Amino acid sequence: MIIIDEKKMNEKEYTTRWLIGPWNSQSKIDFGIAFIQPNQQVKKHWHEIVEEIFYIIEGEVVLLVINKEIILKQGYIVYIPPKEIHALYNRSNKMVKLVAVKAPSIPSDKKYPEPE
Repeated sequence: MIIIDEKKMNEKEYTTRWLIGPWNSQSKIDFGIAFIQPNQQVKKHWHEIVEEIFYIIEGEVVLLVINKEIILKQGYIVYIPPKEIHALYNRSNKMVKLVAVKAPSIPSDKKYPEPE
């Protein structure tokens, strides 16, 4: 068993605080808290194998998926299957805080589209 107090980590140092994963437990899942500052973005990308789930704790973030913009608000949950190109944009003036879960844990699985 592992227990981590997320509040003891400095949010300014991280975009995502990966709290539990294979590096500190026997988990095959990455679990963390992401902080997306005003006007910050997570660039368009996809994963070949990895699935992602986001749960919005605070704020509003724009999810770009299949060339559609979807506003995710506090309490929204989104599942991103493998191979689906997606991006997140915080266009507000408040920080967005969300739970991020990725499975299986394969850090090298993140791919970026060719520049247009």
